[in-house]
Amino acid sequence: MDLIPGLPDDVARQCLIRLDYNQLSRALLVCNSWKRAIQSDQFLRQRTSAGLARALLVLSQADPAKPVGCGSASKASAAATPTYGLTVFDPDSGEWSRLPPPPEWSGNGLPLFCECVGVGRRVLVVGGWDPATFQPSRSVHVYDFVTAAWTRGEDMPGPARSFFGCAAAGDGRTVVVAGGHDEEKNALRSALSYDVESDAWTQLADMAVPRDECKGVFRDGALCVIGGYRTESQGRFERSAEVYDAATATWRLAEEVLEEEGACPRTCAAVEGGGGGRLFRCRGDHLAAAAAEDGGEWRAAAELPGDARVGSYLVTWRNRMMVIGSGGHGQPYSCHVADAGSGDKYTWREVEKPVEFSGHVYSGCTIEI
Repeated sequence: MDLIPGLPDDVARQCLIRLDYNQLSRALLVCNSWKRAIQSDQFLRQRTSAGLARALLVLSQADPAKPVGCGSASKASAAATPTYGLTVFDPDSGEWSRLPPPPEWSGNGLPLFCECVGVGRRVLVVGGWDPATFQPSRSVHVYDFVTAAWTRGEDMPGPARSFFGCAAAGDGRTVVVAGGHDEEKNALRSALSYDVESDAWTQLADMAVPRDECKGVFRDGALCVIGGYRTESQGRFERSAEVYDAATATWRLAEEVLEEEGACPRTCAAVEGGGGGRLFRCRGDHLAAAAAEDGGEWRAAAELPGDARVGSYLVTWRNRMMVIGSGGHGQPYSCHVADAGSGDKYTWREVEKPVEFSGHVYSGCTIEI
């Protein structure tokens, strides 16, 4: 059966790859041949090679209609706990929207402190704390932007871990989870990988150092776990990082990635391409940058916008970056965008958004669809 009657299939595919991403789930219902074509790996590769793939930012964001509280896990209470959901921002159109929650979390919002990570056409919500009981969750939920549907992934094996590093491995199907702490607040060295296609977890080699509250990023073609602290050093972050070598299945200390002594790495983000594989992070009132050619040392790169310096979060895509933060505790969150590949010059542009998207952001990622 022809994809489109009267047209050669290669021409018909050129028509299908031009559908907007939010039309794909409806196009799947037209016929089985469309469903097979749209869900194939070739379809997304063709969209990308034709320059039609859309970059989307997906954020775990608090509902600003509810109080945010102090943001400390140890002081969390039902009265002050925000409700989190997944926000989608399309930087090309400037449109903001919200994804439906996973069925398991439809009542109280996403798990607190969950990690949001993009893998191919999918977004994963990994771990976090049950917002009703504050107990750590091993759950994995996968949203597919083609089918516009959630699936339940295999739970994380091993101890229920909190505040772990998490990042996509760059192959379009794998996520790595590393470090964090167990239910006794012991910092962990262990690491796991999750294959989205096979819905299976694999135990990886342990890191050299236990790392609670570390940050995972994919940088220069490798997975890097930055900072964190040991059990006996509660809150005193280390100035070190480790890189996972997939070829040898081992970790190595990364001398070219140095975190500032005592600095939480939560806002670290990597920029590839024209950004030279640099790392960026929010540091007080300014943006800091680090690059391997500079010995991994952090330096001030630009001032942060005055209304985005508190509770800041940084997310990157296609050689660009967006900072989300507020001007003070209890104030609404604003968004500003800059070109990350502009040398030492970074000019922030404020992004307009509806008030319902002005809440705190805990984690975020980018997908290409």
